[in-house]
Amino acid sequence: TLNSASTTEAGVMPATSVVEVDLLAASDGIFNGITLDNPAFTVASDGATITASIEQSGGGDLRVIFEAGLYDWDTTPADTVSLTPGTDTVPVQNWVYLLESTKVLTASTVGWPATEHAKVGTVVCQTAATLATDGAMKVHAWTDHDKSTDDMGHIVHINAWIREQPATWQSGVVLSPTVNVGPTPDTATVATTTGIVLQLHDHTYPAFDTSAASEAYVINDSVTPYTTVQDFATLLTDSVGGSLSGRRYNLVVWGVVSEATADCKLFVNLPDGSYGTNTAAINDAEHTSIYTIPSDYRGCGFLISRLTVRHQTTGGGQWSVLQNEDLRGLYPSTSPGGGASQTQFSDAAFAVFNDADNTKAVDLDVSAVTTATTRTITIPDS
Repeated sequence: TLNSASTTEAGVMPATSVVEVDLLAASDGIFNGITLDNPAFTVASDGATITASIEQSGGGDLRVIFEAGLYDWDTTPADTVSLTPGTDTVPVQNWVYLLESTKVLTASTVGWPATEHAKVGTVVCQTAATLATDGAMKVHAWTDHDKSTDDMGHIVHINAWIREQPATWQSGVVLSPTVNVGPTPDTATVATTTGIVLQLHDHTYPAFDTSAASEAYVINDSVTPYTTVQDFATLLTDSVGGSLSGRRYNLVVWGVVSEATADCKLFVNLPDGSYGTNTAAINDAEHTSIYTIPSDYRGCGFLISRLTVRHQTTGGGQWSVLQNEDLRGLYPSTSPGGGASQTQFSDAAFAVFNDADNTKAVDLDVSAVTTATTRTITIPDS
C-alpha cells in the first residue's frame, strides 16, 4: 500500500518510508515511471511560445516512482517546458518527459530518452501563432498514473483496452467443409478443430461439426437474424433477400470464443450478392463477402474461413466448394449493424460486366455532359 510521507534530499522519498510489506522492492521496478496522483497535461501558446504544463488534476504536486524511490514532484504551480514549433505545413512532434537523473521536465524532438524517465506526453506542434487559435495538431497524454479519478487502477485500464481489440487467433480452428452428394439435394456441413484464441488470456475454442450436433448462427439472415443452420447447402438467399439458387457466392465463417467452451459459438455471414462464374466468385469481383463482426462481439469474435461455393439446380440441387480461404489471424471489419446503401458512384469507379463472362464490360464516362446537368439513359425494350 502506497501512502504519502516526508521527502528526503532532492525530494526523493525512500521506498521503505512509503511502502508497506516493501511493495516497491518486491515489484522489481515494474512501477517505475508511474505517478501516484492524477496528472493534468495541457498545451497552450501565447502566439510566440508553445508551452506544455503538468500538475495534479485540481492543483497540487505529483508523486512519481523511480528506481531510487518515490519522488515528490513540485508541480505547484504547474511545471512547464517550452515546445519546439513546426510550420503550418510541416508540424513537429515533441516528446515531453521528466528525466530521473535531473528531475527536470524536458521536451525533445527526437524521441524518448534511453535512460530512466517518466513519460508525460507527445505533442504535434504547428506554428505558435496557429496553435494559439486552433490548438495543437495532437496532444497525447502518456502519464501512467496508478489510478484514475474513479479509483480504477492503471492495470485495469490496460486490460480494458486489450479487451476492446479483436480476439487473436493463436492455433488450431482448422475448418473443413464436406459435401454429401448421396441425398437429393446435396447436403453440406462444416467442421472445425479445437484451437486457442486470445481475448486477453488464452482460451480454448472447442471443435464444431454441423454434421453432428453443432449449429452455426446466420447473423445477417434477411428474414430471421441469428437463425441457425447445420446444412450450409440450404443457404440459398443472400443478406438482402436475393436468390443464390444456381449461383456462385461466398460464405464467411467466424467464431466467438467465450470464458467457458460451452458458450463458444460458430457463425456464418451471408454475402450481399452472387456471381455467374467461378472466377468472379473466387476473386469476389464485386466485394460481396461480408467480413463484418458486430461490435457486440469485439474482443471475442475472430475470422475462420471464406468458403466460395457453387449451387446448381440440376440433379435436384447440387452444391460444390470452389475455394476454402483461410482467414485465421486476419482482423475483421466491425459494425454496429445496419447502414445505408450507396446510390451514387464516380464514373471512374463504376463499370458493368457480363454475369456469364466478366471479361466483357461497359465503362461509363460522363465527362462530356454539361456542368450542372443530369442526363437520363433509358434502355430500349428491344
